[in-house]
Amino acid sequence: MLIRPLQSHCATAVLALSCVLVGCGGSDSDSDTSSSSVSSSSSSESSSTVSSSSSSSSTAVRELVLAINAGSFESAIYDGVEYQADQFASTGTVNQTQDEVSNSQGSELFQTERYGSYRYEVPVTDGDYDVTLHFVEMYWEANGERSFNLSVEGDLILSEVDLFAEVGHDSVYTYEVPPFPVSDGSLTIELEAVQDNGTLSGFAIYSENGEFVPPPPPEPGVPGEPGIASAENTGADCPVPELPVASELPNIDKLPDPFMTLEGERITTEEQWRCQRQDTFWQVQYYEAGNKPNKPEVVSGSVAADAINVNVTHEETDIAFSASVALPTGGEPPYPAIIGMGASNLDNAYLSSQGVAVINFNHNEVGAQSGAESRGTGLFYDLYGSDHSASSMTAWAWGVSRLIDVLEESSEGLIDASRLGVTGCSRNGKGALMAGAMDERIALTIPQESGAGGAVSWRAAQAQADAGDNIQTLGHAAGEQPWFRESFGETFSGSRVTHLPFDHHQLIGMVAPRGLLVIDNDIDWLGPKAAYIGTLAAKEIYRALGAPENIAYSENGGHGHCQFPGHQQEVLAAYVQRFLLGEPGNTEVMNSTKAEPGEAEAWIDWTTPSLTE
Repeated sequence: MLIRPLQSHCATAVLALSCVLVGCGGSDSDSDTSSSSVSSSSSSESSSTVSSSSSSSSTAVRELVLAINAGSFESAIYDGVEYQADQFASTGTVNQTQDEVSNSQGSELFQTERYGSYRYEVPVTDGDYDVTLHFVEMYWEANGERSFNLSVEGDLILSEVDLFAEVGHDSVYTYEVPPFPVSDGSLTIELEAVQDNGTLSGFAIYSENGEFVPPPPPEPGVPGEPGIASAENTGADCPVPELPVASELPNIDKLPDPFMTLEGERITTEEQWRCQRQDTFWQVQYYEAGNKPNKPEVVSGSVAADAINVNVTHEETDIAFSASVALPTGGEPPYPAIIGMGASNLDNAYLSSQGVAVINFNHNEVGAQSGAESRGTGLFYDLYGSDHSASSMTAWAWGVSRLIDVLEESSEGLIDASRLGVTGCSRNGKGALMAGAMDERIALTIPQESGAGGAVSWRAAQAQADAGDNIQTLGHAAGEQPWFRESFGETFSGSRVTHLPFDHHQLIGMVAPRGLLVIDNDIDWLGPKAAYIGTLAAKEIYRALGAPENIAYSENGGHGHCQFPGHQQEVLAAYVQRFLLGEPGNTEVMNSTKAEPGEAEAWIDWTTPSLTE
């Protein structure tokens, strides 16, 4: 590996918690020097550094500007520094390992990477900065398999890096770049693959006189402007597709292939599924549900034993809403919880006895559903405008996400934000499915008797209606309430439903591989046969991701609409036990009194791939 001095300073390579000395090539910026051999030492030894004669002796205090956990959508702590979820990368592919990495202090920072040829552009003020870079060779186990160049602000810092040759497999290599000026508004770190791919696990930026400039949250739905990936939406940084207008959409008689990209190629890997799921998300927003805004500039609130209070600020406009909390009689805090869209119609006494809290979210306050004239009214529209494209269901999903934001930051030890479910019945079941699909922090989604706009396949429901069945279709649902985009019913009702480029097996599939339990009734208007078809087709997405046991459909009769029957208690218990309590349960259930096991085969003309890691 060749090392080039930056701004006439000698860069220093430091193996984390070990002594690594790198020769200094003087002040001539065109001189290359070869790195010395790396010798390991115990973690109790102090690191030492070598400075060139031109290094500054300033005693000014440098401050952390920003640290990034490359390749991860979660933060990580290393050596007392919090590395934030990955952001500001142009391209590259994320990857992770379960291997133990030596000299890592057990930090998860070193179990993820972003690889390929790509750059980071971090928005900062003008000033002087230094960067600490962290690498791990988590894939190759021989010399010569990987090499890459690394530049900072356009200056080549590392040339032909071979991490295995430097420190071996699954071992930390840390490299420190001394101070350099930034005057163009962004600090640029660029990796260029020479052999195989470049790789980076994380970096920390420091400065005496510069600051990080948080970018404004991007508006969703703007072509060519992806958002920032997060735990809420891990695919937000995928390229935003340019979707055709409805009049240009082709006819698709059967259920669309969920593994076919918009460019007409089938995906083969789980990493490709991340952006494939995001493309479905964009289609759902563009054609059916309206755009769900990203997390606003300010979300704050409080959590108490009886209520969650949420405060949101967007472009100097403030709103506030709350949700009631019923803590359980069993278990110990922090409790898992199920968010009820409006209310929970499950066996709430059972949930309480198992130590599961119930949060009742007044979704109608956020997005009204009191007839067509109520479109664009509610707290969501007070914040974003009455003409915002979001349907009321999308506004509800947004509201659930903001509740989760507060639970993550201010749960006061009462609610475990990593073990959350969402449920609702009938129209609220439609909303529960939308919320579970749109927020990946939700561990368990339980739509109950959700009908058209929920688990029901739009195409299958229309086919039943064309055959004379009394069933709710797209046209019925879109005309009843502002649950969908204003143009949705007019554009895709009746025979035009086959021009919709997706169907609700793909909306259900957006939840995969997280837990999903579809609870249904035998009421014909609710479309239980079409819901079974939609769920069974969605199970193929779960199967491709290696988790067919994480989705279930349970339908039976003998009870009123939105009444929870005893014969569905067993499957509910299995899903609650497994996805909220972390205990075993028989979750692979597909029960229907209205459909045959092979009912979905006539609707599927694609095969299910085994997506590789």
